[in-house]
Amino acid sequence: MKNTLLACLALLALCCSSLPAESRFERAAREKQAQAAEVVWFSHEPLMFSQRKGRMPEDWPARYERQHSPGNIARMAALGARYGRLHFFKGFGLETEMPEIRNSMRAAGSMHEHGMKVSLYLGGTMFTETFYREAPQAEAWEQRDQYGRPVPYIVEAQTWRHFACPNEPAWRRYIERVLDIGIDSLHADEFFFDNYMLRQEPKSCRCDRCMKAFHEFLRRRYPTAEAARARFGYPDTDWLQPSQWDDFNRPEDLAAIDDPVLQEWIAFRCESLADQCREFYDYIKARDPHIAVGFNLKGVYSLNRIWENAVYHPLFAGSCDFFCFDIPGVAPGLDPNTGALVSEIRSYKTGRRLGIACPNGGPDMELAEQMAFNYVKEVPGYGWLGLGDNHYAERHFSALAEFFREYSPRYYTGVNAVADVAVLRSWPSMAYSVAGPWIDAVLAEQVLIQHHVPFDIIYDEQTDSLSRYQAVILPGQESLSQTVVDRLLAFARAGGTLVFTGESGSLNEYRQPRAANPLAATLGGDRPATL
Repeated sequence: MKNTLLACLALLALCCSSLPAESRFERAAREKQAQAAEVVWFSHEPLMFSQRKGRMPEDWPARYERQHSPGNIARMAALGARYGRLHFFKGFGLETEMPEIRNSMRAAGSMHEHGMKVSLYLGGTMFTETFYREAPQAEAWEQRDQYGRPVPYIVEAQTWRHFACPNEPAWRRYIERVLDIGIDSLHADEFFFDNYMLRQEPKSCRCDRCMKAFHEFLRRRYPTAEAARARFGYPDTDWLQPSQWDDFNRPEDLAAIDDPVLQEWIAFRCESLADQCREFYDYIKARDPHIAVGFNLKGVYSLNRIWENAVYHPLFAGSCDFFCFDIPGVAPGLDPNTGALVSEIRSYKTGRRLGIACPNGGPDMELAEQMAFNYVKEVPGYGWLGLGDNHYAERHFSALAEFFREYSPRYYTGVNAVADVAVLRSWPSMAYSVAGPWIDAVLAEQVLIQHHVPFDIIYDEQTDSLSRYQAVILPGQESLSQTVVDRLLAFARAGGTLVFTGESGSLNEYRQPRAANPLAATLGGDRPATL
């Protein structure tokens, strides 16, 4: 019996000696997981919002108070947190929210004492039950649909939240007052704007401000009677009105937008949203250029967000330091049912080419994807954006997360992506076709991803620098402007490879069929307009 026991102990010792030693990343993760159990991580939502919308844990008010405490913030800093996003302005009104803003002021002071960056959250809706009591004039700032009705928030039946019109100067001035408080009293290092978007048709804003701005937009683009007549058939753009929707004319029935006025309306909406955000960006940078500024633009998907939400990412180049993806229930990883990879690779590639960081991610797969594809942007005086230290990633502790935290800053700052191939997503093709070219683009990009081909996603704005690529792919990009066509043909004549599918190039920038497809010249012979 004694010999058997000794033999078992010897075998156990041998097995233990053959086990791999715990790595420093595993050890750090294990220790931090234990420490993190005592931390209440910041919520960017004020307590009054959590209570108003309902279905919050009954202990949330107590946890909410704990998140602001100096001891809680010290524990975050001890875990390596360099950043935190505080609730600041949700849209209830400055007076109404001031008690909770003061909580954030105290928390911001503690964060700065521990060397943490302070990010402040700004919501883009107005809470009618409180804001309109505090500022009755704000009711006139609302977006209004074609029937003059307000445009409410889009989920969970939160009809007590209305969207403000991006073309309302008084709303912009109000938000700038809010920004002043964030800069002067909380000494913000970063601002994050949420829900700054437009609703899809038929909930587009048709208020008097927008209609006046739309006609000014048309006059700038078509300043002469000849230009207006060539585009619309009329000599005066003031006669024009965007589509009126009803049961027999539904926006969801459209496969393509051929109506020239509706095409211009799409462009106007995109520019209105981008102009509002640009004004806020410039205002902040004029006050303090070291503050980072981001918008919840969401990423690049098969959904046509140009048509749906007036988001055309290239319009934000130069006026947005970072954006996030924010798609509930969708996280990078392997689909458990199909084994397919769910990823945000396209969104990262778009941000990289536009010079916008994507500080997204939390679990291991998201951090890995971010390190591989993200554009890491330096904001002078702030530091690097996009290194996996956002407010979700910082509360995730695993061996892989610790690995990424160590190596991302070391190897992924100040570097450029190497790609010999570009996929063109052209404005008229993507904006004026509701789905077709989007599906083609997604499928073409998926082939490149699966075959490990480095590629960029580019837009019309980047076609002036095609010489950096060996090949440019046009996946079903049916509508191309003559300027873009000329650049593509010059690229091909200089030895570059053009790959195009479907109806690419058969329509001009207004979706008018061309007499002959100009891309046919690259095929070495006469070809019909449809290739």
